[in-house]
Amino acid sequence: STLLTEFANHMGATGGSMFLVEEGGLRLLSSIENSHVPEFLPFPLPQGSVLERVLDEGKPILIENIDESSSTSSSGWQGYLDGSLLAFPLPDDKGRVLGALTLHNKEKPPFVEQDKEIGAILASYGCETLRATRVTESLKESEERLQTLIQVPRIA
Repeated sequence: STLLTEFANHMGATGGSMFLVEEGGLRLLSSIENSHVPEFLPFPLPQGSVLERVLDEGKPILIENIDESSSTSSSGWQGYLDGSLLAFPLPDDKGRVLGALTLHNKEKPPFVEQDKEIGAILASYGCETLRATRVTESLKESEERLQTLIQVPRIA
């Protein structure tokens, strides 16, 4: 949640969410506005929605005026029906998209192309942070399993 909050603060957004892909859909990892974001969005995501596009295309998305956008449909909740929107894929080290980060409701002026470029750089750092966190968690789990194995008395 700190990652999303810092990202949003730097980009001037007042709303945003971070989702990770899991079996059957997207799990909400963190949100700046919890009131309208579901904990889980099942696959398939609505065709043409922001999250579906980010996962499918694997590229950042900029929508300068959501009210005037005919190319993007709702992702299943009313989280960003006003203002502008940025969405970033969160890829793993092999380029597979593990999740998505969205920012919306930017204070005036709306997000512009330069915000998308800066955000893409920040998102890449965020991906590295997520990878490091996952590796650390995996290492901790391995250490706990090893400790359990060492502590189990052997039956002769």
